[in-house]
Amino acid sequence: MTEKSQLDIDYRVARIYRDARRVRDGNPYKEHLWFSLKKEHENWQSTPIFFFEIEPEGYMYGLGYHEASTETMKKFRARLDVNPAEFERIVTRLKADNSFEISGDEYSRKKAEKGGLIGEYYNRKSVSLQAPRKGHEAICTPDFAEKLCRDFETLIPLYNFFWSLEGERSV
Repeated sequence: MTEKSQLDIDYRVARIYRDARRVRDGNPYKEHLWFSLKKEHENWQSTPIFFFEIEPEGYMYGLGYHEASTETMKKFRARLDVNPAEFERIVTRLKADNSFEISGDEYSRKKAEKGGLIGEYYNRKSVSLQAPRKGHEAICTPDFAEKLCRDFETLIPLYNFFWSLEGERSV
C-alpha cells in the first residue's frame, strides 16, 4: 500500500501478547489485533489513519480518526460550511462503492442542521469510515491483500481531505 499510493505513511502492528504484569483475567493474549498505516505525528490520535483489525467474530478495516481533537473537528465543520461540494464529491463516490459505513459518536446537541451526506458527518465528535466483516474466510484467500489495498486506495481522497485540515485554523 505504501509503495502503490506514494503516501508518506508508516505502519504499526499490535503486539499479540499483553504485559504479563498487568493481566487481570489471566489471558496473556489480546483478542483484537490490528495494524495501522499513518504519518508520523506527535498527536497521532487526532490525525487520519488507515486501519485493519481482526477479532474473534471477524475483521474490520477503514480510514478515520482514532480520537479526533475538538480543534480538528472544528476545522472539519468549518471546511464543510465553506465548501461542502468538495467533501460531498468524495463521500458520494465512497457511498456508491457501498463498502464502507460511517462511524463515530454523535453530539447529543447538534452543532447545526445539515441535510444529505454532509449531515451524516457534520455532527460527530470523531469520524471514520469502516468496513466490518463477519468471519475470517476472506482474509485467508491469496488475493485478500490486493483487495484490501484497492479498498484503501479508494479512501485516499478522503485521507487527503482530512490531512488538508491540519494546515487550517479553526473558526
